[in-house]
Amino acid sequence: MKNVLEAKTDGPPENLGHNCIEQMMLAIVRYVRHLDTTVLTLHIKTKLCQLVEAMMNRRDDLSFRQEMKFRNKLVEYLTDWVMGNSHQISPPGSGDATALTRDLDEACMHAVASLLHSLPLQSEESDRGDVMEAKSQLFLKYFTLFMNLLNDCSDGSSSSEDKETTGIRKHVQPNNNSLRNATIQAMSNLLSANIDSGLMHSIGLGYNKDLQTRAAFMEVLTKILQQGTEFNTLAENVLADRYDQLVQLVTMIGDKGELPIAMALAHVVTNQQMDELARVFVTLFDAKHLLSPLLWNMFYREVELSECMQTLFRGSSLGSKIMAFCFKIYGATYLQGLLEPLIQDLIDNADAPTSTFEVDPLRLDQKEDIEVNQQNLMDITQTVFDAIISSADNFPTQLRSMCHCLFQVLCKRFPNSQASNIGSVGTVLFLRFINPAIGE
Repeated sequence: MKNVLEAKTDGPPENLGHNCIEQMMLAIVRYVRHLDTTVLTLHIKTKLCQLVEAMMNRRDDLSFRQEMKFRNKLVEYLTDWVMGNSHQISPPGSGDATALTRDLDEACMHAVASLLHSLPLQSEESDRGDVMEAKSQLFLKYFTLFMNLLNDCSDGSSSSEDKETTGIRKHVQPNNNSLRNATIQAMSNLLSANIDSGLMHSIGLGYNKDLQTRAAFMEVLTKILQQGTEFNTLAENVLADRYDQLVQLVTMIGDKGELPIAMALAHVVTNQQMDELARVFVTLFDAKHLLSPLLWNMFYREVELSECMQTLFRGSSLGSKIMAFCFKIYGATYLQGLLEPLIQDLIDNADAPTSTFEVDPLRLDQKEDIEVNQQNLMDITQTVFDAIISSADNFPTQLRSMCHCLFQVLCKRFPNSQASNIGSVGTVLFLRFINPAIGE
């Protein structure tokens, strides 16, 4: 995965944003969290932190459904891996534990720094009544951890003579500067995105008696100012409130059920941005339980622009993109359960006489009978069709709602063609959903 994310291509990354990787990444991290602290586990955690850093470097190319929540959770998990000077590996492994833990600390801080960039802290335990306090405590937890890690780096540098005598110095010292810089960057990103809740916990460091502590705080403050942080615009919940206001604006419904902002975006979006806009629209409106109004407006616009029912959803319009995305996220499990047994049976019986389906005379093998192949094709088609019909009870609820919405739009546009409208829904269902899955 790390190699894929770090691969450089001249063209646009067409495949990276097709699937959301949040659940997969969280599942991997959660699994690794429960491993015993061994030498092998330290290596695994280090590589996983490097993967997270590579992921954040490509965040603009990836698809996230709940990015803020996802990043906050990763910060929580990865900061638990920071070991500092507690080099306790059980059972004892080969190699220098100090070097391994320092490598892990450095990888953790690089990953955490990338995660904390422009990230407002969110606590799962807080409700809307104590958001400020919960966020403040969360900031204090992370900031204290980072300060302790900086102190560890300082201790490693100040006691070089002692460590050289033990043979540990040669492993620790080269990492200290890099670890310190990564920690400073993480502290800067943390404070920059949470200035109002964090400044009260950190400002005292500027007056600390320890010169190294004061110097570290000044570095953090300098980086914040270099990033262009505006202290008067990062009040508590400002970023979250702005996001909520933006969502409310985009999902706003008029008196007659129209979506003025969403439809305006649909009119001006370029072809290159349609896939991303479709993903954002479906995600936002579904989260607000407003998917039906979105589908109604987009489908009605599509039907209005179509000259006839035979051309519906055949192009690369926004309505087609939204429909395709709905099929993808809501219908994947259904399709797998429907088609996998059928396709697996064909694979297992590939050499059987009933597994030849070529009906083009020009491509027909000399040993094959076109009439037999025609019958085989009709039989397998009937089998697939029967399986589709019998799976009606398992058809996803979201897709039922989408098909119903499409049918209602067609009936309004073509009120005297109810039978044709039903057929059009079936055509869309096969051409945009089932047939592509079979073809792939």
